[in-house]
Amino acid sequence: MESAQAGDLVTPVVQYVLDSSAILCFLRDEAGADVIEPLLMDTDAHHFLHAINWVEVRYLEQRGQLPEDNPFRQFIETVGVEISTEISPTYLERVAFLKAHNPPIALGDCFAVALAQTLGAMLITTDRGELQKIADKKECAILFLR
Repeated sequence: MESAQAGDLVTPVVQYVLDSSAILCFLRDEAGADVIEPLLMDTDAHHFLHAINWVEVRYLEQRGQLPEDNPFRQFIETVGVEISTEISPTYLERVAFLKAHNPPIALGDCFAVALAQTLGAMLITTDRGELQKIADKKECAILFLR
């Protein structure tokens, strides 16, 4: 195994946090799906989803509100999305801070932002209305799909 030498280029690992709106956009083939698709297919990138956001998508699937030909569980496996179950007191304090200081913002979005902050990852979302203020304050990197 070769080790990196001084002057070698090291490619940083790309990490994405998906919120529920990004996954729904892709699964429903909505506006912005063409933007997220190449990011999801990037096998060198790591993709994360907080368990709270997983629940947001899964309950819609259980209600029959997602296309049957592209099930959510298949999406998770195909893309290789890692589900974060982080709920440490420090993490929850971060989530509560985001909720308190960025109204109006959905609780699920707070979990996604906190995960992106924790990982130093880019958050992918369609929720510009609630998350533009987070982007403006540069609290985390955000890619808005529309």
